[in-house]
Amino acid sequence: MKKLIIHLEAKIFAIKRRLNILIFGNFDPYPKIYKKYKLNPSMIIDNYYKNTESQLKIENFTNHLDWKD
Repeated sequence: MKKLIIHLEAKIFAIKRRLNILIFGNFDPYPKIYKKYKLNPSMIIDNYYKNTESQLKIENFTNHLDWKD
């Protein structure tokens, strides 16, 4: 019974797809992505830390081994 339901759902989806192609000329089952939507994690981090200042700067140390202390 479950296989029959899955089969019918697939057929209904195929019919919807063909009707959409016939009426609108294209079919895209995936939703549109907004322009400012960040999918890449590094883009999210870059924007999060854009206005922050680094606490560890080379200029703060006179000796290159000071950062270990």
